[in-house]
Amino acid sequence: MRLICYLYYGLFAFAVFISYGSSAQERSSWKPDKHVEMIVPFSPGTALDHAARAMQGIWTTNRVMSVSSTVINKGGGGGALGWLYLEQHPKDAHYVAIGSPTLLTNQIIGTGRASYTDFTPLAMILNEYTVFAVRADSNVKSGTDLIQRLRSDPQSLSFSVGSALGNINHIALASLATTVGIDSKRLKAVAFASAGAGMTALLGGHVDVAVSSMGLFVPQVEAGKLRLIAVGAPRRLSGALAQIPTWKEQGVAAESDSWRVMLGPRGITNEQIRYWEGVFLQLSKDQEWQSLAKARYLDASFRDSRTTRTALDAEYVQLKAVLEDLGMAKQ
Repeated sequence: MRLICYLYYGLFAFAVFISYGSSAQERSSWKPDKHVEMIVPFSPGTALDHAARAMQGIWTTNRVMSVSSTVINKGGGGGALGWLYLEQHPKDAHYVAIGSPTLLTNQIIGTGRASYTDFTPLAMILNEYTVFAVRADSNVKSGTDLIQRLRSDPQSLSFSVGSALGNINHIALASLATTVGIDSKRLKAVAFASAGAGMTALLGGHVDVAVSSMGLFVPQVEAGKLRLIAVGAPRRLSGALAQIPTWKEQGVAAESDSWRVMLGPRGITNEQIRYWEGVFLQLSKDQEWQSLAKARYLDASFRDSRTTRTALDAEYVQLKAVLEDLGMAKQ
């Protein structure tokens, strides 16, 4: 949920990579010698699938590898089938997978068997911040208004949190509540078939607030139908999003985000890790990748394998604490 505390370490790691004068890929003695599969543990059309296909397209265009590569969708079981497929290829660095916080939350709430520790972290490649949205005509004008309402009556507002209780949006809401001294279990959180369906419910007046990633809401904000009252970023965003106040500006030490991580199977070598670090470092500097990320309101900064593992360890502890407060943790 929150990896901001590792940003400066990640930037330092990035600088170290650059100072070497050559990428980790160039310094690694290992390179793929057969077809590479990038596993998406969800169906085509999802956010992870879009990112994976954009990445694979850039690899192909720029001839990053001397071998072919494809994106393989292994949807089902909330990502379980995809992670099982990666597990079935131990020590083979020709298989990589893209993941999100659901890998951690599914393990914690007991809907998935796979653990992030079953795999080898390669890099953190994308990040997006969580926002709170209301209808343009809502009497909730700010994050401060929202908190005051909840302190008066935790059930006075209903929240869409996307497609499942216990997901990263629900956790962002629960963390906010806990931070300001509200019992997160008393909140009216509603899951819909998708985050888009939740937004439709908000537009129709069936819920009061929607919590989700930013890109979902921007078209409706631009159309004057929705208003963003807070973003879980450490500081104000830039450009057209600069008008959205952070929670910190509104007196609440709450940050919330969702990341995209690249993982390899268990047991790959340090040389293989260095190769993939180099690939993802080069990707982070690619102008097309940066443009695609910006268009989807994503941060395309790079974090290396070690920084990623440290961040995942801390993230697991944070997510587990929130889900325990919600009474949803099984692990």
